[in-house]
Order: sequence, then structure tokens, then C-alpha cells
Amino acid sequence: MSAQHRIENLYYECCESSSEGRDAIRVGFTTAKGIDRQRVVWIDESVEAGLDVFVTEALARAEQTYGPLGREMLLVKFLRRILCDDKEVIDSCPEITT
Repeated sequence: MSAQHRIENLYYECCESSSEGRDAIRVGFTTAKGIDRQRVVWIDESVEAGLDVFVTEALARAEQTYGPLGREMLLVKFLRRILCDDKEVIDSCPEITT
């Protein structure tokens, strides 16, 4: 999918639902087995500051525990846990337990 199509999809999803007070971003990943997943996710501005504190602490702990790549590895784990929501993808992400 081209970058233009991804932007169009994000715009369409933003227009489909009320986006006042919320920010949308399209996230996705492709596994080594070629499984590709994307999703538009939202964050409510009312909780963003509180989540910033949580995320800052989680990223610092990941880097402290696992070194310079800890932050990226944490991102991979979050993406797999959130986007691997069907049997096909979970099978391609063996470290995820159901």
C-alpha cells in the first residue's frame, strides 16, 4: 500500500468517527513471515498527560533493563500484543501466548 493510500485511509477513519478531543495515528508492522497488520489508534487528549508519565517510566525501565535497544524491543512487544489479535498472526508471533 502506498503512503498516499495510508494517509487517505487515516483521513477516512478520522472522518468516520468523532475526532474532537482525540488524536489518531496509524500503526502497523510486518512479521518475518509476511503477516502485515495496521490499525488506526486513538488517544484522548484528556488522558494523554497521564499516559506520558506511564510511557516515560516504561521506556526508561526497558532501556535500563535491556540496554540501548530496550525501548525498541518494548515497542515490538506492545505492537504484537495489541495488533496480533487473530490466530494467524499469533501463530506468526510465537512468543505471544493465548
